[in-house]
Amino acid sequence: MRTFKQLLLSTIFILPSVISAHSAHAEVGSQTPHSTVPNTSLITSNRSANVASSALQTPISESNLPAPPPEVTPITEINLYQVELADISNSNSVALNETQLVQLSEAGMKKLLVRLTGKSVLLDSPRTEFLLSNARNWLRTYSYVPIVQEGVQVGQKLRLKFDEVAIKAALAQAQIKIWPLNLRPELLLMGTLVENSSVTKLDQETLQYRIDINLRYLFADMALRVQTPQSSTPWIYPMNPANNIGALQDLLVQSDLDKLLSYKLVKRDDSYELSWYLFSENGSVLAKGKAENASRSQLMDDMVALVMARLVELNREVLEINDQVIINLTNVSDLKSIQQAMAVLQGNMPTLTELNLVAVQDRLAQLQIAFRGDYASLMQWLSAMPQFSVVRSSEMLRQIDANFTYVEPVE
Repeated sequence: MRTFKQLLLSTIFILPSVISAHSAHAEVGSQTPHSTVPNTSLITSNRSANVASSALQTPISESNLPAPPPEVTPITEINLYQVELADISNSNSVALNETQLVQLSEAGMKKLLVRLTGKSVLLDSPRTEFLLSNARNWLRTYSYVPIVQEGVQVGQKLRLKFDEVAIKAALAQAQIKIWPLNLRPELLLMGTLVENSSVTKLDQETLQYRIDINLRYLFADMALRVQTPQSSTPWIYPMNPANNIGALQDLLVQSDLDKLLSYKLVKRDDSYELSWYLFSENGSVLAKGKAENASRSQLMDDMVALVMARLVELNREVLEINDQVIINLTNVSDLKSIQQAMAVLQGNMPTLTELNLVAVQDRLAQLQIAFRGDYASLMQWLSAMPQFSVVRSSEMLRQIDANFTYVEPVE
């Protein structure tokens, strides 16, 4: 049983060094951020001349194989509102102009909305129009970051950082639920490539040299963790598992994952065909699809979007009921302290609609609560209680670490 601190430590990552940083300075008002006019005079750059004028290094290889894939920056709650895009400036200019910033902000906001909600259909919804049409106003900063392969910089990309607080408030006002990171499963990916009359199983070794069809990057960009098999045996193909359900179940048990996405990409003369199955841990089919398109990347993007939408649907009941949070009381050592803490919380109904003791271990007690209202209001309510001291909290992990002070009852 892990507290929020332990969960957070397990997801710590090292960001690549930043080449340069720029401030987009979209001054966002707390009440109506989407209506604020951006202040272009505040856009600045500290990009150094030597970086701007230097040629990017490329890896030297004696083989004809493509370079290994670039490093993947994992998406955690720390960088959830940061989006990375290709550098469209194509120049060594000091800063992006306003037209470029508007274009990039809209592209970044589209990616961010799908990442946060898991629902690409929201991009065409009137509920998100105010976010997309004024995306530039939600942009806080942007920076250039290197693309690294085997420790060598081979290019650069743009990192856009959006206003987390304002976007959370806007989504809450529009009654759009954010898909919490702790509800997102880790997928096992099994891909098969059929081209030139040959069949290739896309295990870890093969994918090192087939960056073009490595879905790991697409899923990582959407804050979904995935694993690929180390070897090509055993292998599950995208077909009805009725006659092979035992092998499927065994594979998922061994991998300690509860979802498997199996897909097959067939290269034809002038198009591609992509078929896929999403399996649950008991071998049942959660979703499947098949499509043909001249654009391979479009087929893959569509599949990732459909898989995400299905995974969100599996969490629909949890997302639509009263919000639930785990409170970790990290300093309780006896039953009377736990009982008093629960009594204090119960005395504040109907803010809480449900309260359960989930687990007790050493000096840690876990309470699961369901509540009405938004997370910020819950934190204000809890912080106002003198016997509770909030140590840390995570809205995305839906966990709060707190200390509780036991007060001896008056006789």
